[in-house]
Amino acid sequence: MSQPLKFQSNAVDKNIKINGRQDLTPEVLSQLSTYAAQLINSMRDEFGAPHVIVTNGSVKFAGDIADEVTADQWILAVENAHDVPAINRAAAKNGLFSKATANMYEDAALAKATSNLGEWHLTLDDFKQMIFTSLQSFMANDEEWSHANSILGAAAHGKDQYFGVSFSDSIGENVLGAPGKTLNFDSHFAFVPQDSSYWVDESKFDKTAIKNETVSANEIKQLESDLATKKTATNTAKTALATANTNTTKAQNTLTAAKTTLATAKQQQANAQTTLTNAQAAVKTATAAVAAAQKAVDETSASDATKQQALSDAKAVLKAAQAVQSQKQASLTAAKVKLATANQALAQAKVKLANAEAALKAGQQALANKKVYLDSLTHADANLAAAKQAVVDAQAAYD
Repeated sequence: MSQPLKFQSNAVDKNIKINGRQDLTPEVLSQLSTYAAQLINSMRDEFGAPHVIVTNGSVKFAGDIADEVTADQWILAVENAHDVPAINRAAAKNGLFSKATANMYEDAALAKATSNLGEWHLTLDDFKQMIFTSLQSFMANDEEWSHANSILGAAAHGKDQYFGVSFSDSIGENVLGAPGKTLNFDSHFAFVPQDSSYWVDESKFDKTAIKNETVSANEIKQLESDLATKKTATNTAKTALATANTNTTKAQNTLTAAKTTLATAKQQQANAQTTLTNAQAAVKTATAAVAAAQKAVDETSASDATKQQALSDAKAVLKAAQAVQSQKQASLTAAKVKLATANQALAQAKVKLANAEAALKAGQQALANKKVYLDSLTHADANLAAAKQAVVDAQAAYD
């Protein structure tokens, strides 16, 4: 079950004192009119009806009606009718057409009765509550169907209406059962259609709209939601930036390791090449020794017994030379294997170096992108703070 509508007091409005008609200034009436317009327009939105617009002229017209009614000491609860002559006098002052026997502009309601006949001792909050109570009476009282139709824009002729609200005060006897003399406040809601038939002299009516500087609770919630969203995005960006920094560091470390591996492979290749060269020289020397020994054998084989010993010695030298040759050949083979291994390691190191350089470049690009995104989000708090400050400034100006 839905809760009944209830007036919401405002602590700031309670500090604005209104103790007599002199305090119902155009500025105060403008604030009250924009408050009433918000309530009325929210109801009209439900029916797709035209809005009301608060202007300098409509606020003045409503104020003139209240002044004329106050001058007549007209009490709505006593007379049970609108003060049509007062409404017509106010209409004439503001360049509007009127009929002697017809109320063409006003919805009115008894707003408050009090036994205090001196200073009013009221606040802006009290007058806003009178507006709220009057609208409840118009819309919820089954005897006020004509007022309800008016509030919902039945006489708007399909266009937005100029609107203002004001209050008359009068002293009466035993009003609404209150004993003795009472000070009575009637609310006056003035609606002026844009239809040309309502105008006699438009130059007497200032149609300049009064801007509503009030910031709604929904707007504040939206600002807070935007701030939370931007803070989340900022945190996400910071996390992404940290990840990008980590990835860049890893890529840099991988590149350094690859360069170290490449340098080691190059050194190993140089060492293997030196070993190969030395082995090739040793093989060449051993081959020459074998050839010399073989020549000695050939020369001594045809000699007599005196050369037999030389032959044996030559064969021993040949055998030793062949052993050295075999050893050097093995060393050459091992050197070739080392060279092949070193060349393979060098090729792998070059591939790792290329991959590391590509990873570093990608990491640096991601880091740059995250820093740009983070920079855009870093100013979100400042922009929101400026928006909130603008709200505070607007509220201060409104107050």
